[in-house]
Amino acid sequence: MSLTLKAKVLFISVAVLCTAIGANTLFGSILFRRAYTEALKERTFVIGETLKSELEKPLESGTPIDQIKGFDVKCRELVARYSDISYAMVVDLNGKILFHDTPSNRDQVITDLNILMEIDRLENTSRIYSGAGEALYDFMIPVFGLNGDHVAAVRVGFPVGLISQRTGSLIIRTVGSSLFFFGLGTLLLIIFTSFWVARPLAELVALIQDTGNDASGLVQTSEIESSDELELVTRAFRQIKREIIAADEKIRKYSRDLEMEARERTPKLRKSYERLKQYITERKGMEESLWRLQKKYQTILESIEDGYYESDLKWNLTFFNDSLCRILGYPRNELVGMNTGQFSDKKTANRVSQAIEKVTLTGKPAKALHFEIIKKDGIRRQLEASVSVVKDSEDQPIGLRGIIRDITARRWMEKELRESEKRYRTILESIEDGYYEVNIAGNFIFFNEALCRMLGYTGDELMGMNNRDYMSPEESKRAYKIFKNIYQTGKSIRVVNWKIFRKDGSIIHIESSASLIRNSRGKPSGFRGIARDITEGKKMEEVVEIEPVPRGKVL
Repeated sequence: MSLTLKAKVLFISVAVLCTAIGANTLFGSILFRRAYTEALKERTFVIGETLKSELEKPLESGTPIDQIKGFDVKCRELVARYSDISYAMVVDLNGKILFHDTPSNRDQVITDLNILMEIDRLENTSRIYSGAGEALYDFMIPVFGLNGDHVAAVRVGFPVGLISQRTGSLIIRTVGSSLFFFGLGTLLLIIFTSFWVARPLAELVALIQDTGNDASGLVQTSEIESSDELELVTRAFRQIKREIIAADEKIRKYSRDLEMEARERTPKLRKSYERLKQYITERKGMEESLWRLQKKYQTILESIEDGYYESDLKWNLTFFNDSLCRILGYPRNELVGMNTGQFSDKKTANRVSQAIEKVTLTGKPAKALHFEIIKKDGIRRQLEASVSVVKDSEDQPIGLRGIIRDITARRWMEKELRESEKRYRTILESIEDGYYEVNIAGNFIFFNEALCRMLGYTGDELMGMNNRDYMSPEESKRAYKIFKNIYQTGKSIRVVNWKIFRKDGSIIHIESSASLIRNSRGKPSGFRGIARDITEGKKMEEVVEIEPVPRGKVL
């Protein structure tokens, strides 16, 4: 079946528009779903943060979280104000619901381990949670008390199905508007095709046929029965093309003969041209690679904090980065050509010269060369430098390169740390009472000599020992309860009495203090305290109880 050009254009256009509408609807719905999901998450986090800020106001004034009144009303107001939100609650670290938009859910305890793990986190989290027969986006926002302690979490959620519902509504509206404009476009296409395509083509067909009839036999024309205007034009041009091909074949033959003759006469020129072309290509590639390498090299040098240098064999500076200028305190124009002796004393300069001479002779780099320099402003700084030899193509040394680092602050800190450690160790070893530190499990991790003497163990034997190793089972259970209370409340205990077994089996009585150790993140990591032997005092008390004072005797 032969179709008119108008029909073919309409068919192709309709197919393209349908494909475009389908693709637009598909990708639009995907993009909208992602964007809408992210928007709902962001808004839910903002809502949760708002609820958190309302909760932290009484906490900052010192009110315990479980004594705050009327916060359930704020949860209900939040759920009523935002139709997307399914629930809002405040949960403590044990999973107990302190406040809820539904009063009947208050004081319930959450037992789901995954939710309890999310509650215990210190940053905002979100996850998909299946509850009450539907999937929900569950958001957790940690709440902190007066001292920055993590005390609870705000939990807010909205249904996952809400996103699919809104996406479906968008698809319906998009398809409806697309169909309207599709119909309008099809109508305009029919009108424009009739006036701008079909009519000019009909006139072109008539003109080609008249040209063929007047071409004095150049083209053999014939009547063509077809309703397709383009088919009519194609067949008419095909007749003319045959004559053009014949003439083109003759031209190509002449061109081939000429090209063969040129190749025979200029083979050397062609080879030279190919070599030149290859050389230019390789040269451009090398120049581009060199430029990229230089750019990368320069970027690295200017971004590092350490000083980079290149020098001759006498350590006269020839190249360096801006960091070296800052370290030595000289501007770039003054630092070029300077030698070690110009910013250090004579003794340091001689020592550095000897080290450089050794590197030059052996070829082995010096990785940690320490020396002191005097900056332009007169301030002395401690530096650490690496030195390696730069060699030419004949493997002969022509210069030096390396990294210079300012270690003044590190040296000062190391000195302060050694003095501080020595000072505190002296204090601990000079006191008669025992000092101890144990980890969460109750194993010794640090102690002084007085504690070793008190328990009768050497330092190596006592390290890592647990309280069960020198306490009776009953005493060990009591210790567990006491230290568990310290861990949960954070409150120290000043005096508690223990009955301890020494290494030789004898029993001693001690009294000790105990307090919680926290790490850099504020998490409990162990316990510390002071222990004192009160065995003699206990014996005196027992003697007094056993031997009462006779009546009438005055002490």
